[in-house]
Parts: sequence; C-alpha cells; structure tokens
Amino acid sequence: MTCGLFLNLGIGAAIHDGKLDTIRGDKRELGSRVLFRIPIEIGYTLHDCHRVSIAFDHVSNANLAHHNAGLNSLGLLYGYLF
Repeated sequence: MTCGLFLNLGIGAAIHDGKLDTIRGDKRELGSRVLFRIPIEIGYTLHDCHRVSIAFDHVSNANLAHHNAGLNSLGLLYGYLF
C-alpha cells in the first residue's frame, strides 16, 4: 500500500421505513421511501495501515416528492487496514 491522498465518490440509493410526513419540528419529512445517496470522502493514507479522512453524505429524494428535507452528515474517520 502506498501513502498519500485518496478520494472516494459515490452515488446510490437508500430505503427507509420512517414516517413520510410529520408535524414535529425535530423530525425530517423525507417525502418518499426511496432516496438518493451521494457520499464524498477525502483522506490521507498514513504508513501502510492507517487512514484519516473527512466524509460528507447527502440523502434526499431529489425533489421528486412534495417534501424533501434531506439529510446531511459530516464526519471525521479513522481507518486501520489489516
């Protein structure tokens, strides 16, 4: 394995069984059961088996339903390859 920068991009789908509509302000109205998912990760491989990265993930219905609150997440990741 070589050291250095890496980039992961993707596109996919997510399926959920939660409520589609809600009046609660702390819940998201995702609008449909099937959602699009777009993950992006950029990181650095240290030595032979250690990785650190920052990852962003977006899930929504791409405005194909009435409600489209969507979900975004951002995180720091550490990976150990073995």
